[in-house]
Amino acid sequence: LYLLDKGKNAIWRYQGTEAGFGSRQSWFVSGISPNLSAVVSAAVDGSIWLLTGEGKILQFTQGAKSAFGVAGLDKPFLNPSIIYTDSETDNLYILDKGNNRIVVLAKSGEYQSQYLWDGIAGVSDMVVSEAEKKILLLSESKIYEIGLK
Repeated sequence: LYLLDKGKNAIWRYQGTEAGFGSRQSWFVSGISPNLSAVVSAAVDGSIWLLTGEGKILQFTQGAKSAFGVAGLDKPFLNPSIIYTDSETDNLYILDKGNNRIVVLAKSGEYQSQYLWDGIAGVSDMVVSEAEKKILLLSESKIYEIGLK
């Protein structure tokens, strides 16, 4: 279990045990203390991916910052709110509310595709299953589905 603690500028890891979870441990290695105050969303796939409200994506692997940059995006993010990936997903999915789109990036940062929908502004959560070729979007009490190309 990972917990983003903006107040303490930390990411805490709680190791799973047979009885529940162990005590918290700082996920960052000694000397690494990034400013987490602007982070709006996080995703974990072995690395930890952080999305800021300004549209920056930060990747941390084994507690240290990894080199990551976005390439090929047609226009900058505007009010991004969710980053999604997991260990079974090949890509990163960014919910970009200001541009009414979901942007798909390779984990190396290259732009792959985007999905436009006017209802994006009301979305509060997102899950992606590449195996089932679906993006599921929660908006108020409804779940919408977008098929992956």
